[in-house]
Amino acid sequence: MHVHVHVHMTVLTPEQQVTAASNDYNFDHPDAFDFGLLAHTLRKLKLGKSVKIPVYDFTTHGRQKEWKTVYGASVIIFEGIMAFADKELLQVCLCFSRAALASAHQAQPLPQTLSVLESTPQITGVSILRAGETMEPALRAVCKDVRIGKILIQTNQDTGEPELHYLRLPKDIGEDHVILMDCTVSTGAAAMMAVRVLLDHDVQEDKILLVSLLMAEMGVHSVAYAFPQVQIITTAVDKKVNDLFHIIPGIGNFGDRYFGTDAPPDWSDEEMDEPSY
Repeated sequence: MHVHVHVHMTVLTPEQQVTAASNDYNFDHPDAFDFGLLAHTLRKLKLGKSVKIPVYDFTTHGRQKEWKTVYGASVIIFEGIMAFADKELLQVCLCFSRAALASAHQAQPLPQTLSVLESTPQITGVSILRAGETMEPALRAVCKDVRIGKILIQTNQDTGEPELHYLRLPKDIGEDHVILMDCTVSTGAAAMMAVRVLLDHDVQEDKILLVSLLMAEMGVHSVAYAFPQVQIITTAVDKKVNDLFHIIPGIGNFGDRYFGTDAPPDWSDEEMDEPSY
């Protein structure tokens, strides 16, 4: 059903007829429309009843004797200039829209093509310093509201065991999904200690995601065996580590390469000054 404003023009007086004949009458002014008749028409159509609509003759600037009978429809398109210039007509349209929205498809099941997105959990990124910090900008670019924590783990040269030297985690991290970031994982010792720290702060194991650029097979198996619910994501896995537990062939000292710091004179791809264990 299509209802247009311009067929509901006001009947002109003789003086207005003279003005219209000389092209001086403003047909786009609100006074040129019979909003009362238009509101009556829409109310009748809304109730599903028949209504007579005038047929306007723009050559004579008047209504023809024969009016057009129309009937209500499921969809009524109402358009035209000044369509909402009248408060009464605007109220009719608003009520019409609310009723249509409230009743539309109430008894029908939702379509199978509909997917309702679940609410996004709070995500926290935790960097294993220092190479893990290099992954923070990419995470911030994707997750604008991400919270960031930092863990510094270094290997004791005498015992060969990883030690926690610095820890800064956001409050209430136990409720978050945590992305644990380290660029390289060799033996997995540092990553496993970081996971233990997160578990000690009430983070659920299945909410921890270990992300790395490169891992050795030894590190993958170590983490997966110790924490089977931790998800592991990496771009590549190298098979071997050397006697110093550096990944072979590896990618060198990623921290030095990223931050532009100097490597020791005897540095090589196989012997990094700051390897990840």
